[in-house]
Amino acid sequence: MARDIKALIDSDETIDLNDIAVIAFSKSELQSVADKLTELGIPSKFGAPEKLVDNNRIQAVLKFAHLVYSDVDSFNNDTLVVANALYDGDIIEADSDVIIEKLTEINEYVKKIRESHDADKKKLFIKMMKSIAHGDEAVLNFEEKFKDMEFEEIIKYCDDFEVFGDNMQFKRSTLGDGVMLITAHSSKGLEWKYVFGSITGFHKKTAIQINHRKTEELRRLLFVLITRARDVLKLYGQYAVSGSSHKDRVYNKFLKECYEALDQTYAPLFSKIKRLDKKTGFFACFFIFLKIKHTNYVFKLMT
Repeated sequence: MARDIKALIDSDETIDLNDIAVIAFSKSELQSVADKLTELGIPSKFGAPEKLVDNNRIQAVLKFAHLVYSDVDSFNNDTLVVANALYDGDIIEADSDVIIEKLTEINEYVKKIRESHDADKKKLFIKMMKSIAHGDEAVLNFEEKFKDMEFEEIIKYCDDFEVFGDNMQFKRSTLGDGVMLITAHSSKGLEWKYVFGSITGFHKKTAIQINHRKTEELRRLLFVLITRARDVLKLYGQYAVSGSSHKDRVYNKFLKECYEALDQTYAPLFSKIKRLDKKTGFFACFFIFLKIKHTNYVFKLMT
């Protein structure tokens, strides 16, 4: 998906990144796409609250705190994470001499904090935190929590956050230019010129096999996803959602329905399956309606 987004952007220099959206069922799917887009040099933004622990710069702050209170003075993975955040994710591409220089600077700064008076430790830590943030609103919001804390309390908070902060989220008040990453739930009422949608997360084994009502709710939510596109819609999905062998493999029900609604053969590459003759109610009708009424839609169904 990320490569297709890059191809789209490269094909027309007039394309506005803000006209592109990636819509998925879960935030974890969106985070994976965000990481791939970052690797390709494409800015992105989250349209829904994001987990703070998934923010690379928050992770770097936590790793820096760990460096400060640990007794390790040599380079380690924590040092590299901090360096990578400080230099906008480009540290790995630098020459080895440059990497060692930057890692040494971080260790020297850690040593400076350890040897400073208590009154100065907090100031030095916050200064490094601002450098890691690079203006990231989520990190600056995280820093606000430390205003009334003593230095030791800040370090303890960071240590605890790595363990217990998994569910803490942050909603950005301002969003810069970039590809929108948003869940199907949060996309209601919005639209973009280009939509890249993931069907993978819609199929949950228990929901499909046990709860028919939940299945219908998921179909309606998927309908929300596909109707967010104004001009171009591309859909992606994995053939199988669980199982390692042909006998216990569970296929993506919604992806199969998409193929059938478009009169395309659903045939996973790793096995042969029979096409079902029975259409699945209004869901198929939705796709047929889009196919007839919105002929400029582009459906790309892939593994």
